[in-house]
Amino acid sequence: MGLCNPLTMQNGIVRNGRDARNDVPQPAGYPLQVEPFVGQPQAFDIRRSVTQVLDVVRRGKWLIAGVFAVVLILAVVYTAILPREYSSYTVLLVDEAKPTARVDDALALGYVGTGRLSADGSTQALILSQSLEIAERTVDRLRQLAVLPSTGDTLSLFKAPPKPGFIASLLGRQADPRPVTDMDLAVRLQEEFIHIGSEGRSITITSSGPIAEETALMANTYAEEYTKLARESSRARIVASREFLEEQIDAREGELETLERDIRDYLSRRDAVALDEGARLTVAQYVQLEAQRDQANVDLASRLARVEQLERNLEQVRPGLVESMAAGTSAELRQKQERVAQLEQTLEQIYVANPGLRQDTADPDLQRLRRQAEEARARVRELSQQYVDNVAATGESGGAAGAAPAGGEGTAAAGGGGASYVAQLTREIAKERAAISGVEAQISALNVNLGDANRKLQRIPSQSMQLAQLERSRMLAEQSYTYLASNLQEVRIAEESEIGQARVIRPARVPEKPVRPNRGRNYVLGALMGLMLGLVTAIGRHKLDSRIYSPEDLEASDMGILGVIPDLQPTIKQDFNDEERFVIRDRAFRTTLIPFLNPLSPVADAYRRLYINMQMLLPKQGGQSVLVTSSEPEAGKSTTALNLAITAAAAGKRTIIIDADLHRPILHEYLDWKSGRSLNELITQSRPHVDKRWFETGIENLYAITSPVPVDNATKRLGSKEMQRIMTRLKDYFDVVIYDTPPVLMKTDATQLAPNCDATVVVVAAGNTDADAHKHVLSELQTNGGRVIGTVLNRYAPKTMLGYKNPYTYSYALDYGYGYRRKLEA
Repeated sequence: MGLCNPLTMQNGIVRNGRDARNDVPQPAGYPLQVEPFVGQPQAFDIRRSVTQVLDVVRRGKWLIAGVFAVVLILAVVYTAILPREYSSYTVLLVDEAKPTARVDDALALGYVGTGRLSADGSTQALILSQSLEIAERTVDRLRQLAVLPSTGDTLSLFKAPPKPGFIASLLGRQADPRPVTDMDLAVRLQEEFIHIGSEGRSITITSSGPIAEETALMANTYAEEYTKLARESSRARIVASREFLEEQIDAREGELETLERDIRDYLSRRDAVALDEGARLTVAQYVQLEAQRDQANVDLASRLARVEQLERNLEQVRPGLVESMAAGTSAELRQKQERVAQLEQTLEQIYVANPGLRQDTADPDLQRLRRQAEEARARVRELSQQYVDNVAATGESGGAAGAAPAGGEGTAAAGGGGASYVAQLTREIAKERAAISGVEAQISALNVNLGDANRKLQRIPSQSMQLAQLERSRMLAEQSYTYLASNLQEVRIAEESEIGQARVIRPARVPEKPVRPNRGRNYVLGALMGLMLGLVTAIGRHKLDSRIYSPEDLEASDMGILGVIPDLQPTIKQDFNDEERFVIRDRAFRTTLIPFLNPLSPVADAYRRLYINMQMLLPKQGGQSVLVTSSEPEAGKSTTALNLAITAAAAGKRTIIIDADLHRPILHEYLDWKSGRSLNELITQSRPHVDKRWFETGIENLYAITSPVPVDNATKRLGSKEMQRIMTRLKDYFDVVIYDTPPVLMKTDATQLAPNCDATVVVVAAGNTDADAHKHVLSELQTNGGRVIGTVLNRYAPKTMLGYKNPYTYSYALDYGYGYRRKLEA
C-alpha cells in the first residue's frame, strides 16, 4: 500500500484530476481514490490481518493489562479466602479366602444365611457407602474422642453445619431447628466427609475436611470399624454354628447312650443273639440310605434358603429379573442328574455290601458302572455351566441398564459396581439352582432305594425285627454323631482362623498440603480469564473506537490519502535535544519546522512526498492556491501548512502562507516574525496592489501574511469581497499560496474560503481524529464547493501505533530514511 504515491501507482488512481486509465477529466472535488493491486499475493492479506490484530492489542495494551491485573488479583483474593480442604485415604484389600466345603456343610447345619459372595471390591464398596451401621459405629468411636488429640479442637463432624447463605435465606431456606441425632451424624459423615471408591479387589476410603489430622483420623476409624464389623459378622456366624453343633452333639450322645442301653437290655431280657449277617447288612444299607437322605434334605433346605435370600437381594437391585430366571434348569440337566444319583446309589449299595470293592479296579462290571457315573457327572457339569453362563449373561446385560434400588443409590454408590453385583448375584442363584436340581434328583433316587431297603427290612423274622429297628436307630445316631463331630472340628478351626473379608493394606496418613483450593490452578485460570477478558474488552473498545490511527483506517473508510507525516517528537528529541525553539540569526524558530532546520531528515522527506503528491493534483498553469484545515483543534494543521510552504519554497516556488485563522493566529510564533502587513490590514485598508517585500520572512522564496492580533469579526471579514480580491491578486504574484484556516467543526471560515482555492487538504491527527467527524468535514467542504484532493495523516508513529516494524506500512519507509540519514551523517 505504501504512501499511495500517484507517481508510482498504476491501477486506477486519480492523476491530476484525470482517470489514469482513460484520461477522462473528473469534476472538481473528485476525491483521491485507490484501487487494490492486481495479483497481490494472499500472504499479504494474512499479514495484514495479523497486523490489524496486533494493532488492536497494541492500542489496548494498558486496558488488557489492567483487566488482567484486576482479574488475577480477584483470583488470588478468592483463593486466599476459600477454606482449606484436606484429603486423606486408606486402602483395603478384599480377601478371596473362603471356607472349605466341609465348613460350608457344617455351617449349613446350624445357620442359614446369604453366605459369602465372591471377593469383589465394587460390591464391598457398595456396602461401605450405604451401610449406616458402619457410619454409626464410626460416629460412636469419634464421639469418644470428641476432640483432636494433638490440638484439642472439636471435630468438624460435631460442629454445627454452616447456616444458609444470603441467597438461600431469600429463597426461604432456614437452618433445621431439630436436635442432631446419631443417625443424622452418620448420614452427614457419609455425605460430607467419606467417599468410597473401588478397583478390582481394592477399596479406597477417602476422607475430606478442613483439618488435615482429622481427615486421617476419620478415614482410619471408618476402615477399622468396617473390618471389625466384617470380622465380627463372620465370627458371629461361625460361633452360632459351633454352639448349634455342640448342642446337637450333646443330644446325639444322649440318644446314642440310650439306644445302646436299650439294645443291651433287649438282648439280656430275651436271651436273643445278634443279628445274622444278612439282617445286619440290610439294616446297614437302610441306615446308610436314610443318613444320606437326611443330609441331602438338610443340604436342600440350606440351598433353598440361600436362593431365597439371593433372590430377595436381586429383586431389590433389579426388579423383574428373578421372574425371567424362573424357567429353571433344562430337562436334559435334570435327567442327567437323576442318572448320576441312581448310579451313585447303586455303587454305594455295592460298597456297603462289599467294602473291599471300593478300591477294586479289576471288576469289569464295577468299572463299567464307575465309567457311566463319571460320564454322567461330566455331562451334568457341562450342562450346569451352560445354564449358569446363560443366566449370568442375562444378569449382566440387565444390570448394565438396570435401575438402582428404590430409595437408594446402590449401583451408583460403588462407582459402577452395581452391574457386577447383579451379575454376581445372578451367577450365584444359577449355581444354587443347578445344585438344587441335583440334590432333588439325589433325594428322589434315595427314596426309591429306601423303599427297596424297607421292604427287605420287613422280611426279617419277627424275633429279630425289634432288634433290627434298635440297631438301625443306633447306627443312624452313631453316623449322625460322627458327622456332627467332624463338622464341629472344622467349625472350630474356621473360628480360630477367621479374620474377616477385608484388611487394611495402607493406613491413612496426615496430609501435608490441602487439595483444595488448588492455588496454581486457580492462578492460571485467573490469568487466562483475565487475559481473555482483557482481549475481549480491547476488541470491544476497538469496535466502538472510531478514531483514525493508521493509513489503513483511512483506506478502509474510502478516504483518499494524500500523504503521511510521522510524529515529529523523535526527530526533535534527537536533533534538538527536545528543545521547543532553535535560534538562527537571532530568530528563535519552532523546532517543528524540520524541513527548514534539517532538510535531510526523513520527516522533511515525508513533506516532500506530500508536496509531490499535491502537485500531481493541482493545475499546472498560473498560481496554485491550497487551503489547509482540519476537523478539530490540535491536529497539527498549522505545522503541516507551514512545513508544506517551506517545502514548496525549497523546491524554487515563490510560496506565501497566509494565517487565515484570525481567531487564534499562531504562524508568527512559529517563525518568530511579526513584521510586515497582517491579513486584517490588507482586508480593511483595501490596497490596490500587493508588494512582496511586505511579506518577506528571511527564508528564501518563502513569504508569509500573519495575524499577530486576533480579530473579533473574523468570519465576516474572511467572507468579504475584499478577501476574495486579495486571494485572486496573491495567485498573480506567487506560484503557491497556502491558507491556514480554523478547524471546520469549530468555525465556518474554511468552508467560505475553500471554493476560491484550487485544492483543499484536510489534516487528521493519528489516534485523535474521529473518522465520523472527518467524513462529516469532507462532506461539508465538498457540499460548499471545495475541492478536497486528499487527507494528510499527521503524527503517525508506526512503532508506537503497531509496536513493531511492518514492511507493508509506512514504518518501513520511515525507518529506512532514518538509517540512510545516519549513513550520510557518518
